[in-house]
Amino acid sequence: MRARVNVTAKNGDRYVFRLNREHRDMIRACVGLMADLRVPDEVLAVQVGCSRERLTTLWRYIGSIDADGPTELSLREAHIVHSALLSSIDCFRSEEDFHGHLGFYRDNVRRLGLALAEGVGGFESGDFDGV
Repeated sequence: MRARVNVTAKNGDRYVFRLNREHRDMIRACVGLMADLRVPDEVLAVQVGCSRERLTTLWRYIGSIDADGPTELSLREAHIVHSALLSSIDCFRSEEDFHGHLGFYRDNVRRLGLALAEGVGGFESGDFDGV
């Protein structure tokens, strides 16, 4: 999996991410997993920083994006996605269980979470590959 994620522009308070289909599928899988966790809402809020309803809304939004379309996320939404990616890693005892349930490897999920943060940092510092 390509671990680099570029932020190509800012549209108001929203960052425009260039994500491929695998990135979006991975984000959707992890956000959906976290939204479906059987834990109290307060625990979920600590893990991902938002309500179950907000996660579900984000899950739907990511699923509605065209294959080649840009993905616009506010800084808050990018944080929620990052948290869902990294929190999902600990939801299964083994790599095999994680991969069997989500179809992705933990290391790829971890790299995508870090790449989202690096993409924002690169854009804000002017060190990005622009469109």
